Amino acid sequence: MKTFKLRIKKDAARDLGKFSLREKKRFKYFRRKFPVILDALNKTKIKYAVLKGGFLAFDIFPPGSRYLSDIDIVVMENDRCTAEKALAREGFKKEESKSSKNVTVMTDPNGLEVELATELGVLKSILPVEELLCNTVKVKLVNRTARVLRNEYNLLHLCLHASMTHSFYDISKLVDINEFLKSKHIDIEEFELLARKKGVYRAVFIPIQQCGIFWKNPAGLKYNIKAGLAVRLIRYNLESALKTEYDKRSAFYGYLIPVLIADSWRLRFKMIMDYMKSREWGM
Repeated sequence: MKTFKLRIKKDAARDLGKFSLREKKRFKYFRRKFPVILDALNKTKIKYAVLKGGFLAFDIFPPGSRYLSDIDIVVMENDRCTAEKALAREGFKKEESKSSKNVTVMTDPNGLEVELATELGVLKSILPVEELLCNTVKVKLVNRTARVLRNEYNLLHLCLHASMTHSFYDISKLVDINEFLKSKHIDIEEFELLARKKGVYRAVFIPIQQCGIFWKNPAGLKYNIKAGLAVRLIRYNLESALKTEYDKRSAFYGYLIPVLIADSWRLRFKMIMDYMKSREWGM
């Protein structure tokens, strides 16, 4: 609202105030429990990385200003059971109905969710967990040691999460990217090379370009690109983000933009095959 100098009605402002207060209370609880989670994982000596909000909310955003629905952590498949047991000792229970083959959802008595993932859904071929866990660094979060992705990999994941996982529907993912660019030192040449090597240059260029348009962020990538048909769908997603409920869109539509903005036909074909396998279409 500050960026675009929006005016809102008094009742809407009052509701926003209530939401803000609620989120600050939730953040305080997350802030109190996050060290427990980190201590439990650190004691096991397994490889892990805290992703997205679990890192950003405690590192670059003011307290309570970044919404946290859960804490996302990636682990190796053979370490998954160890991580589950470590959290279970701290009062977390596995939610069978929410868990899947590649993700374990664990909750504490007050409903705080931790997701232990062994792959990243639509991004699994682009960002294998094995590679991610070889590109982590130790940082201080909530007065504890935590493992997170190196800046270049972190930015790559944030961009792909916005463009391919959420198909530009969730504008808050662009806010994450913008704040990350403002607060972290990124080796842009390494970042560009990494994106090109993985065939996702357009998928990272577009969200960074959008940050430049929305918030006048000077960070940019070296080469200009064209996104073709995907541009229309991206524009539609951004314009309709506040009008259409996310869950009402078809899963196929969610995969359409990622496939269109992939750089190579080889990657597009691989993503389509992954989608068909996930839907069990004759595979």
